Formats: sequence, C-alpha cells, structure tokens
Amino acid sequence: MPTTRVQELSLGFGRDLAGPVLWTEKHFEEEQNLLMGQGEELLTVNVPVHFRIRDAVAFARRTSSPQAALTALGYRQLLRITGEHTSFGLMTSDRATVADQLRNGLQQASDQLGLGLEILFVGLKDVHPPVSVASAYQDVVSAEEEQLTQIDQARSYSVQSLGAAQVSAHLTRLNATTVATERSLRAAGETSRFLAPLATFRDYREVFSSRLHLEALEEALAQVRQLYVVPAGSGSHRNFILGSDHATAVAPLLK
Repeated sequence: MPTTRVQELSLGFGRDLAGPVLWTEKHFEEEQNLLMGQGEELLTVNVPVHFRIRDAVAFARRTSSPQAALTALGYRQLLRITGEHTSFGLMTSDRATVADQLRNGLQQASDQLGLGLEILFVGLKDVHPPVSVASAYQDVVSAEEEQLTQIDQARSYSVQSLGAAQVSAHLTRLNATTVATERSLRAAGETSRFLAPLATFRDYREVFSSRLHLEALEEALAQVRQLYVVPAGSGSHRNFILGSDHATAVAPLLK
C-alpha cells in the first residue's frame, strides 16, 4: 500500500488543460456544469483533492474502489456546501471558506465510512460560468461593478456636498448673527441717545427748551455773515427781529 504517496482526484473536470484563463474559453477537458449558487445557477467548478492512505487495512477492506467512493462523497459535499453560498461569493470572496468547509466535510464523511484516508488538501482551482454563457456573465459582472462604482461616486459627492453645505450654512448663520447683533446694538445706542436728554428735560424744562431753540437757530443761521437782533414789543415774551445780509426773520424767544 502506498501509504506515503499523495494521491489526487478531480471534481468537476477530467484533465487540466493548463491553458487560457478567460471565462469564454475552455479551461479543462470534461468540464461539468453543476447547480450551485444557492441552487439557482449553473457553474463550472474545478476542485482538486489531495489525499493519502492513513489506514492500509481499512483502505483494503472497506471498499473495492476507495477513490470512486471518495469522488462520490466529494460531489455530495461540494453540492451541499456550495448551495449555501451565492454564485458571486463562490467566484470571489467565499472560495477559501468553501474549500476549508469542503475538506473538513469530506474528511468527516470518509471517517464515517471507514475508508482509511486522510484528506490533505481541497482547493477551488476555478469557478466560472459555463463557456456558452460566459460573455453574458461578464456583462452582468461589469454592470454590477459599474453600479458599485456609481454608488461610491454618489456617496463621495454626497459627503463633499453635505460638508460644503454645512460650512455654507454655518457661515450664513454667523453672518446673520453678526448683522443681528450689530443692528441690535445700533438700535440700543440710538434709543439710549434719544432718551438721554429726557431726565434733563424733566428737571429743567424751560432751559432745555430754550437751548434746543437756540441750537436750532444756530444751525439755521450758520451761513449768515452778519447778524443783529432788534427787540420788538414787550411782555413775558418778546419778538426779536433777526437781521442779516441775506434775510430778516422774526422768532419768538423765551425771556
């Protein structure tokens, strides 16, 4: 019994052509299309299995063709495990997980039958759609990749636009707050300036009124070069005739 020699069997194909790797070209002789991807799609899967004889007595007694029995067990485990994964996962990210699950399941099934074999390695050498529909699969994969690309671009644009909008909104709020504060302070200052003379007016009403009147006259006659005042009439109120080189005005002044 060759107990130290590593033997190999193949699941899903007959002989490796070691040639092209494109989906649209045949990879192996006698490729088989198996129902995988959660039992919804046909895929061509190529699984090499490496094993050796661990128990020569059990290997010789248990079955007349241990390799045929192991092949049958391999297909059973392959269909069971791959049915739990999507076709996209089988062709991409789930391959290492599926290979590990397949090796463990095949070893357990072999031990239950007492074949006396040790499963050394199980690999998913290739998983691809059937050659006849490979171009359609490529179109679907390309469309999915384009969709993911557009989603990523949209998310990036959304993040950038949202950030810019937040900055703009923040600046707008700051400007509005600044303008509102400025107007409020200006209004408060004007109110304070308007109400400041009120106390003086209440305490010194006549003097305050006379002063305002005189200030108004001073402002009105600011451009007069010469001025003379002529009293007219008598009584508590007098009429003063204000004369200048430009005009003559009569205004009542407080005594």
